[in-house]
Amino acid sequence: MHTSGARRFGWLLIAALLGACTTPPPEKPTPADFRAARTYGLSEPLPATSSTGVEFGSVTPPTRSALREPVLKIGSGKRVASASTSGGGTAPTGAGDVTLNFESADLQEVVKTIFGDILRENYEIDPEVRGSVTIHTTMPISREAVLPILESILQSNGAALVRGPGLYKVVPANRAAQTGASPMVGGAPAAGAAGYGVRVVPLQYVSAVEIKKILDPFTVEPSKVEIDEARNVVMLSGPRMSVDNLLETIKIFDVDWFEGMSFGIFPIEYADVGTLSEEIAQVLGVTEGGPLSKIVRFIPVERLNALIVVANQPKHLKLVADLIEHFDRGTQAGPTRRLFVYNLRHAEAEEIATMLQDIFEGGGTAAPAGAPPW
Repeated sequence: MHTSGARRFGWLLIAALLGACTTPPPEKPTPADFRAARTYGLSEPLPATSSTGVEFGSVTPPTRSALREPVLKIGSGKRVASASTSGGGTAPTGAGDVTLNFESADLQEVVKTIFGDILRENYEIDPEVRGSVTIHTTMPISREAVLPILESILQSNGAALVRGPGLYKVVPANRAAQTGASPMVGGAPAAGAAGYGVRVVPLQYVSAVEIKKILDPFTVEPSKVEIDEARNVVMLSGPRMSVDNLLETIKIFDVDWFEGMSFGIFPIEYADVGTLSEEIAQVLGVTEGGPLSKIVRFIPVERLNALIVVANQPKHLKLVADLIEHFDRGTQAGPTRRLFVYNLRHAEAEEIATMLQDIFEGGGTAAPAGAPPW
């Protein structure tokens, strides 16, 4: 008799609980709601449909992330600027009336001919400047093209051209920086300003240290690249054509990287964010040494159970989003425990919890299949 009574009580209790599930939840929060809020670390009770994903009176498993939808920022995908078509570092070669024909000529005589006979400019040449010149122009060139050509000739012979007050100076390259060339500020090539010069270039988006790493392989004597980390500026010195070429390189790489990058914050509903991040990284080859190791980056945020994705190209962010949707699958039979919250109207939550714990942990005897609930 005692066992039969326990069976009836168990079935009646389950029927009562199932009936209570169909009762709509109260509009105002109850003490049980406040207890649930404390469980989630909230200062106020959770509403009937909350941003945490817990739905009171339903059997929907909660979302562990505070985010409900992915947060995306789609970039342009451009990491460098297009090269300038102005030809700032190229010597003008338009048609003109100047012809240069020298065969193993003394460098001092070449300088004298160009400045004295062709350009009719005042000049001064250091006695230490020595060399031999062979140059032939196949067609006449303009007078504007003569100075850049002379600079190239001097550079190949270890000399430099410096613009002084009222005259040009030809000096050994290792002494060009001490001749008092006035520095200029800005990143635009100095059109028509021939001669050794110094240019100070403020950087907007990239650090001076990184730009110097890029410029060093392209810098040859007498040109120099120096940086000021505190002010984030690059100081270029050298012949005009060399400095202009370095300026063009800076313009290509000094771009807003964040504008080109794409970001996404993806809430994870069912899977563990750390495990999911590792699985997707292996699939895409984002691991160290993989093809996308520096192209796509994953940052798991355990506190939010969300995954931050940083991608160079928008298409990579879309690919990761699709994979997250497929990998983040939850099932009722999964190993992760689920939390369900029910609002009680006619009984104390602690008493019901004790009864259910006794039933499902072996405190009661299960009824045989097909037995009536009485």
